Amino acid sequence: MTPVRIVCREADFQVSAHLYERLSQELGGDRVRLDSGGERARHAAGSGEALLVVIGPRWVQSRNAAGQRSLDDPGDPVRVLIETALRDGSALFPVLVPGARLPEIADLPVSIRPMILRPAINLTSAHVDDDIHALIGQLHEVTQLIGRVSPSHPQPRPDDTEV
Repeated sequence: MTPVRIVCREADFQVSAHLYERLSQELGGDRVRLDSGGERARHAAGSGEALLVVIGPRWVQSRNAAGQRSLDDPGDPVRVLIETALRDGSALFPVLVPGARLPEIADLPVSIRPMILRPAINLTSAHVDDDIHALIGQLHEVTQLIGRVSPSHPQPRPDDTEV
């Protein structure tokens, strides 16, 4: 299975840690990483991992140390990871914590707006473990699809028939 990276803002770390624990149990701890948007995230970009972007109620308004909105900083590690996943065609899932909703398109930098077109996972307080189980199912489906269309497993074209 494709490795999974969970990326979050500090404010959403607690929910992200629970998600990490559950995914590690299901997929194996060596297949799952958790990053709260630090320097390490910048170095992981482009690694071919499925990216789970944990979005909390204040994700869009999150500020960096200089007081600037984090998403407006082109060097923001969370933004860089999202941009890289979108550019590379990697699996990307917005994961909405309880109380959060997908950002409005106008609130996002142009470079990451396509993220909101990806299938989002809603983690609800009452059913968080069921929601995580559904996410695991989606990750398995995406991984199988990626394996079928990867360059190392070329698919025959419809006009390539044997005679």
